[in-house]
Amino acid sequence: MDRKNELLEELIKEIKSKEEFYAIKDQLFKRGIETLLNAEMTLHLGYPKNQKATERRANSRNGTTPKVVKTSKGEVQVDIPRDRSGDFDIAKLRAAEKSRKCADVSRSRPHLRMQSGDPMWRRMAPH
Repeated sequence: MDRKNELLEELIKEIKSKEEFYAIKDQLFKRGIETLLNAEMTLHLGYPKNQKATERRANSRNGTTPKVVKTSKGEVQVDIPRDRSGDFDIAKLRAAEKSRKCADVSRSRPHLRMQSGDPMWRRMAPH
């Protein structure tokens, strides 16, 4: 088993309730979106975060702005990275939000629905 699966197994073993599952799911979604946005910022700027500059750059990171992303499962606050020139575009996130497809796992993959009566949830519940 690779390291990622081992970490996932460790995390799953710690889940003791439906509420814990949903809290972890929400944090994974939030951090996943933020990681993707930071990767997009790295591509936009052309250098990784915290890289020491060897020359003067025309544009650089400038913190984050909190934004509430609406999904079919509720709202999630995500920290959107900013750049100094203000031309980093999060149009894809806006478009996904408007179409209500952003993180809508239950509609696109109904077999992943996690409800208390689902057999998968019962397998995860503590015995």
